[in-house]
Amino acid sequence: MTMDTLEKLARKNAEHDAEVKKEKTGHILLMPILIPFVFGYIADFFYPETSGITFFFALSMFAYSFFIAAIGSLLLMPTWLKFVSFCICQIWFTYFWFFNDLYMLSFVPLPFVYLIAWFQRHKIKSANAHK
Repeated sequence: MTMDTLEKLARKNAEHDAEVKKEKTGHILLMPILIPFVFGYIADFFYPETSGITFFFALSMFAYSFFIAAIGSLLLMPTWLKFVSFCICQIWFTYFWFFNDLYMLSFVPLPFVYLIAWFQRHKIKSANAHK
């Protein structure tokens, strides 16, 4: 083998390691999306009289968290900041939707996430064009 072949192999190994790390991080970031179902099951256990409501809550929370996660994955921020922001949005929604029945107030983080994505849209497009 020549040195050129070894360098090419080392570069491919480094790219593969980066992709594996990115995939593992993606799985970790996907776990909070499942929080509504866990919370729904816990609420069913402690409050069995609200089983239909908690299923509706879990379904709505899943839709909300999937939307936030989809937009959040596009944002140009550090991964830890995306994760912390996503958890804050989940807690906000859960607190106002399930505990206080303030449904409109529970969606307050959505416009902020959308506006951040709107202001970063040109950078996001150019970053995706380079890939």
